[in-house]
Amino acid sequence: MLKLCTSSPKWIRGAVVATYQWAITIGLLVAAIVNNGTKNRDNASSYQIPIALQFVWALILAGGMFFLPEVAISLAFNNFSDLDLGNSHPVG
Repeated sequence: MLKLCTSSPKWIRGAVVATYQWAITIGLLVAAIVNNGTKNRDNASSYQIPIALQFVWALILAGGMFFLPEVAISLAFNNFSDLDLGNSHPVG
């Protein structure tokens, strides 16, 4: 959530956070539907299907992390001196 807020421009930051919260709500709905749909199964798939869907979303999110840039604040806290924040004065 913090990465969403710090890496998005301020004119769309509210929409990004609202979309994030909406995605969480939709995820809860999908989880409830899948759990309700698999509760009457008599074999191991009654718990394997919901867990497999969790892994699918985790892999999608983990793959997306490789394409997102580092946020400026985390680079600044790690003392990256070559970080250009638009300041003409040296840091430190």
